[in-house]
Amino acid sequence: MSLSSKKIIEFINAKDFSFTSDQLIDIFISGKAAKIKKGRNRKGKKERKPASSDQKDIRRIHETLNVLELIGYISRKNNSFSRNKNFENTAVFRSGKKGDGIAELPIHEIFIDKKNTLNAHSGDTVKIAITDFRRNEFSGRVIKILQRSKESYLARKLKTQGEFSVLELLDTPGYPNVICR
Repeated sequence: MSLSSKKIIEFINAKDFSFTSDQLIDIFISGKAAKIKKGRNRKGKKERKPASSDQKDIRRIHETLNVLELIGYISRKNNSFSRNKNFENTAVFRSGKKGDGIAELPIHEIFIDKKNTLNAHSGDTVKIAITDFRRNEFSGRVIKILQRSKESYLARKLKTQGEFSVLELLDTPGYPNVICR
């Protein structure tokens, strides 16, 4: 199974120390001698080279590190990387019609899936975490809603159960249901 950028980002988020790309390669590919293919060079002599899946994984590690460094999520000092503690992870959230959305950072936009929005609405200021990088797009999740863009919403009461009411928000894309007292 090939290595995903999601695993690399999870590893970086879990660590508070610096690391090198070679250490990541050793951790994720379990040693440089893992999966060696035997082949022959031009002169017919036996040669050992990494399997093509290992080469893809190594390329994925380098690409992910370069992109994370480009947006300021990690910083490089000589040959080692460390997570940037001052990374600006507050963004303005824009919701889509299906309930998913985009967090707009100054440098890049981050796609937020519907299940990871914490019911953020368009215009809300949110704190986000980057979870994945695929096809030149970042994915993430909302950690906390820092400030709501609105204080009141237009809603329709659907039903009441005891002291709780279920409301449908009419001025929010996707018309989400909300439970309140």
